[in-house]
Formats: sequence, C-alpha cells, structure tokens
Amino acid sequence: RDELKAMAIAAGHKIIEEEGFSKFSARKVAKEMGYTVGTLYNVFENYDDIVLHINAATLDKMGIYILERIKNSQNNTLSGTEAIKNLATSYISFAHENYNTWNALFEFNFPQDMPFPDWYAHKIKKLSILVETPLLPLLKENSEEAERTAKVLWAGVHGICQLGLTGKLDTVGTELIQVLADALIEHYIRGLE
Repeated sequence: RDELKAMAIAAGHKIIEEEGFSKFSARKVAKEMGYTVGTLYNVFENYDDIVLHINAATLDKMGIYILERIKNSQNNTLSGTEAIKNLATSYISFAHENYNTWNALFEFNFPQDMPFPDWYAHKIKKLSILVETPLLPLLKENSEEAERTAKVLWAGVHGICQLGLTGKLDTVGTELIQVLADALIEHYIRGLE
C-alpha cells in the first residue's frame, strides 16, 4: 500500500511537472504507474486526496529547497529584513525553477467547506514558521502578530511572483520580481519598526 502510494505520488508529480496541473488526471497517474484507476482509489480516499499528497510532496521539496538556500547564503541571519528577503528570494527561485508543481499548489481547488487534513495543514505551518520566526524579534515575540504578518508578506510576495512568472508584469526572468518583492518587504518591515 505504501509503495503504491509513493509510486502514485511520483507519477502524479511527474505528470504535473511535465504537463501542468490542467492536464493532470487520476487516469493519467494510473496509466503512468501501469495500474488501473481502481487501484488508486484503493490507496487514496478520492481525487482530492491524490492531489493533496502530490502537493504535499511539493511543499516538502520547497521546504528543503528554501532551507538549503538559506543555509548556503552569505547572509543567513535569523531575523530582520534581510532574513525575510532571503526567504522571498528562495521562494521566487523555487517557483521559477518548479513552476508547474508550484502552481499546482494554487491551481488545485480543495473544497472550501472542508478543512485541510491535519497532516497537510502541518506541512503548510512548517513553511509559514520559516517566515514567522525572523519576524518575532520585530514584533516583541508576539506569535499571533508574527503569524498574521507572515501571511501578509507571503501573500504580497506570492502575488508579485505569480504576476511576474505569468508575464503580467511585462518582465522576463526573476530579476524584476525580486526587486518588487524586496521593496514590499523593506517598506512593510520599516512600517513595523
């Protein structure tokens, strides 16, 4: 069962990576694995569960990518504006290098009347803690305010990233995206200070 699940996640990830989420289907995953669709539904609860597991693998990959980039950066400070800018740089780079799988995180519409499963929400929280932690000293260790501020900053950087990567900012590559994200972060944090 675990082996089939891992095979399905890898196959689904490959399909999304190569073709984009709009071309994704459970039938394609089963075909890529060499199994029937019925086999998938013996391993996963439903279509949404399949996609959540594939997206969870992307979240894990993003977390590892960001942590490695931060660890290897020349300025790996743990707090302040530069730390947030380093996180944004890593996020933008990941999105640029892994556009289809990154975009699937947002293109997939999980039913709004259902909360994410705890295991999936935990993966999202692990990523948001990366942003919350460097904000804590600026916010007098107020974790609720750090969580709210992290969401605002992430939403802003994500919006700039999405617009830039889809060509809606009339730019090619990530240079202007990074300039705009840095400006947003600098001005927002200056306001906090």
